[in-house]
Order: sequence, then C-alpha cells, then structure tokens
Amino acid sequence: MPRSKSPLWLSGAFLILTFAIFGWLSTTWHLPSRWVLLVTITILANIVATNFDRSINTLLKGMFGASMWSLLCLMGLMTVLVILLTKLPIFAYSLLVLATALLLSIDLHELSVSRWSDFLILVICQISSLGLGFGGHILWLRLMQYWQHFHH
Repeated sequence: MPRSKSPLWLSGAFLILTFAIFGWLSTTWHLPSRWVLLVTITILANIVATNFDRSINTLLKGMFGASMWSLLCLMGLMTVLVILLTKLPIFAYSLLVLATALLLSIDLHELSVSRWSDFLILVICQISSLGLGFGGHILWLRLMQYWQHFHH
C-alpha cells in the first residue's frame, strides 16, 4: 500500500492538541457526569475510527437492504441523528473527536498497524492529552495565584 503524503506526526499532533484543549476546558466542568460522557464518546469514536471500513460497509448494507433489520437500523440512526442535532455542543465534540481519531487511525492503518494496536494508541494518546491539558490548566492557575500573591 503506498504511503500517503500526510506525515504521521501531523495527525498525531492534531489529536494531542485537540484533546489537550478539551482537558484544559474540562477544568471548568463541575459535573462528573460530563467526564463519563467525554470518555464514552471518545471510546465509541475510537471503535468507529479503528473499524471505519467495516462500520461503513455494515451501515450501507443495512440501510439499503430490504429486511426488517435495515428498517430498525435506519430508524435508530435517524433517532440518534435528531438527538445529536438537538444537542449541538455534544454533536460538535463527537465529530471533532471522530475526525481527529480517524486522521491518526488512517495514518496508522497505512503503516500496517493492527486494529487493536491502533485502538490502544488512540486511547493512550487521548487520555494522556486530556491529562496534559487538565494538569496544565491547574498548573497555570497555581502559577497565577503565586504571581498575584508575591506581586501585591
């Protein structure tokens, strides 16, 4: 398989930067349920990203088949779409998570990395980046408190 011109470090940097920003912003969240939602969306996006070719084939075969299963699948998909569109911030987050995971997953797939290793690399990078952003924001707040304490 020919290697794309997209360097692996670029898609990895985009994923790390995106999740570090989410980690930074998450320090303002006062509900632990948002963390559960964040991790759940991340894991689901990783599953879709690492099995993207299989997911698309299954979805298309289900939608264009003539069975009761395809009708239920289509109704479920439309229900999920309506829920996502009414909750736009979660939808935007989900799409951003999926896009960054797909970028890195495609680059890893071109390097012949197994799906399981791809999934683990994605999860490790994402969780580490969330922690980096979260810890960076807490450190920033401490440094600002220290600065104000000694300069007033």
